[in-house]
Amino acid sequence: MTTINHIQSRTSRCIVCGHDQLTILDDGLVLGKFSAVLTCCDSCGQEWFDAPQAWLTEAYASPIANTDTGIVSRSLSVHRVISSFLSISNISGKILDWGSGSGLLTRLLRDDGHDCYGLEPYTSPVLAEGFTWKKAEDAYSNEPYRAIIAIEVVEHLVNPQEFFAAALSATDTLIFSTELVDNSRHDPNWWYYSRETGQHIAFYTQKSLGHLADQNSCKYASSRNKSLHIITSRPADLRLFRWLAGSRRTGLSYPFAQVLGKLKGRRSLIMSDYLAAKQALRSAQARRSE
Repeated sequence: MTTINHIQSRTSRCIVCGHDQLTILDDGLVLGKFSAVLTCCDSCGQEWFDAPQAWLTEAYASPIANTDTGIVSRSLSVHRVISSFLSISNISGKILDWGSGSGLLTRLLRDDGHDCYGLEPYTSPVLAEGFTWKKAEDAYSNEPYRAIIAIEVVEHLVNPQEFFAAALSATDTLIFSTELVDNSRHDPNWWYYSRETGQHIAFYTQKSLGHLADQNSCKYASSRNKSLHIITSRPADLRLFRWLAGSRRTGLSYPFAQVLGKLKGRRSLIMSDYLAAKQALRSAQARRSE
């Protein structure tokens, strides 16, 4: 492990906690050609690739990396946890799927009757076209949200503090996924660094996520497998998440939550969304024929 004095780094403070004691872990290549200094905070353990602006444009030439072979299975499994969480919770409202990609998770939650909308700046939301914003300012102009979901988003952030502050000003509850780094042993070949794609640039620990929660006057918890997380100001949401996430209870809770939702009067939005899409097409066709 090399000290920060031996390799030039453009970052002088931690991107999460602001601590100024940093350690350089390595300076391997990203995208096979860009030198990427991997920096670690000595206080909260946060890791990040320094000055990623050099390669991000090229990295996002394809918004969804072709190495992300788990994108569908991840959406399906996360959907069951989040849908159960929303159904069992007593408070309803709009949901924002931040970084919604193709719109699969947004569509699944709407199929379950949740008023979910996507935010996807980079790729075409083909599965939730009529319910997805392209700009963050448009999505945030429709706040507040009952919850904001960010699945495989936070590891892409240049400025985590800014994202978490903005999200938690628009909702009481942020649920997100990311793999946590193990500071006890540095593995330069850890798959989640995803050096081949250049899209993953920030890597969190439980301590760094706890710090982000504290910055926003919230509490933090992780699922048992440490891949799904919550930051919330609602104690009831924290308890429910801990009970549901990363356990076998999810398999039992999802059918129960579906029944509970119907008893509360919630219905799938499949047909209403179809009718809205049909009307939008008719209106567009009528304008073209004028």
